[in-house]
Parts: sequence; C-alpha cells; structure tokens
Amino acid sequence: MWKADVVESWIADKESHVRSEDFGRDLSSVQTLLTKQETFDAGLAAFSKLRLLHMLDQFKQIEDLFLIFAKKASAFNSWFENAEEDLTDPVRCNSVEEIRALREAHAQFQQSLSSARSDFEALASLDKQIKSFNVGPNPYTWFTMEALEDTWRNLQKIIQERDVELAKEAQRQEENDRLRLEFAKHANALHDWLTDTRMWLLDGSGTLEDQLEATKRKAAEVRAKRADLKRIEDLGAQLEEHLILDNRYTEHSTVGLAQQWDQLDQLGMRMQHNLEQQ
Repeated sequence: MWKADVVESWIADKESHVRSEDFGRDLSSVQTLLTKQETFDAGLAAFSKLRLLHMLDQFKQIEDLFLIFAKKASAFNSWFENAEEDLTDPVRCNSVEEIRALREAHAQFQQSLSSARSDFEALASLDKQIKSFNVGPNPYTWFTMEALEDTWRNLQKIIQERDVELAKEAQRQEENDRLRLEFAKHANALHDWLTDTRMWLLDGSGTLEDQLEATKRKAAEVRAKRADLKRIEDLGAQLEEHLILDNRYTEHSTVGLAQQWDQLDQLGMRMQHNLEQQ
C-alpha cells in the first residue's frame, strides 16, 4: 500500500544513526547525541503518522471504489436480467405486422447497447483500479468482473439467437400471408362467379328450348367449378395445418363456398327439370 521506494529511502537515510555505537565520551557529546535522538524520534513519529494518514486515504479510496463498483454492478445486472427476459420471451405472432414490430423493437434494442457497453467498460475500469491495490474480494457485492464478463458474453449469444428466431418467424409469417392471399384470390373469384351465375339462372329469358339449352350449359359449368372448389378446400386445409385461423383478405370460408356451390348445383338441376316438364 505504502510506496516501497519511499520507505526504503527513509530507512536508508536513518539506518546509520540507528546502527551507531557512539554513546558519547563526555557530557557535551552525550547531550548532543540526546538531541539527535529526540530529533530522530520526532522524525520517526512524524513519518509513521504520515504513513498512517496515507494508508487511511488509500483505504478510503478503496472503500469508495468498492461501493461504486457494487452499485454499478447491481444496476448492470438488473438491466441484463430485464433484457434477458425480453430476449428469451417466446416469439408468438399472428401477422406480418406483428413480427415486423418485434424486429423493429429488437433493432432499437441493439442500437441502445452502446449505453450498456459504456457501463460495462466503466465497470472493467473500476475493477482494474481496485485490483491495482492488491486487495481481497469486494465486501459489498457478490458480483465479480469475471462474472459480469460471462454475463456480457451470454448477452451477445442471446441477441444472436433472437436474431435467428425473429428471422425464422418473419419467414413463417410471410409464408402464412402468401397462403392467405392465395386462398382469398380463389375464394373471392369463386364467390363472385357463383353469385353472378345464380343471378343469371334466376333471370332466364327466351323460348323454353333456349332456356333449357342455356340452363344445361350453365349447370355443366357449375359442375366444372367443383374443381375450383376442391382447390380452395386444399388451400383451406393448408391454412389449418399452419394454424392460420384468420384471413383479412376475404370474408369467405371453405364451408360457406361449398354450401353456396351445392345450392347453385341443386338450383340448376331443379330449373333444368322444371323446363323439361313444360
């Protein structure tokens, strides 16, 4: 703690006086030696006091460093625990917008890491100062710089894992949205065709023969549309497999379209039968 070169210099300067075997030859010389001894004792006391004051200052400095490190280490660890909780929270999204928001939040978090890095570097600097005094463990905290370094490395690992997880979820949501759009395109088109065809059948005109022939052709078209319905049913099955329960691109469902097609098919057959009976 006390600078060794200062101590050694002072001892070397006074050593000759301490080792001297000259105890005086007469009253005058003895008095001279007593005066020197008193001066030496006073110097020794002053030196000891100065040394103690210096050690006291150093102990105070170490105490302050211990306290600052403990406070900063606790704050850093609390920040890490909160960050870890957010970074390991399972990714559960239902739309492209939701995963996009998560990725934006993650990007903002990574941009804010510069502040945490500064705190970490400040802790490393404090630890270096403390260790320069060659003292024992910090009595005010169980956090060591080595443990905090492990924490920082773990944080980088968690961030990378989060990047991968979010990227996978973004890809999944984009695929889900593609399936929604594909289903909606075919579902909307079939619904429009079924609606227009129903109106056409109910608005028959011309001779009975013309109506019968036109109805037969339209009924055949309806039956041919069963292939389109089958494709929609297959797309609907894919949506279910991917646990996609909502589709903002269409209000039509596989069941509803199947009912609509079946009703139109029945309508065509009834109208054809009625025209044949006339």
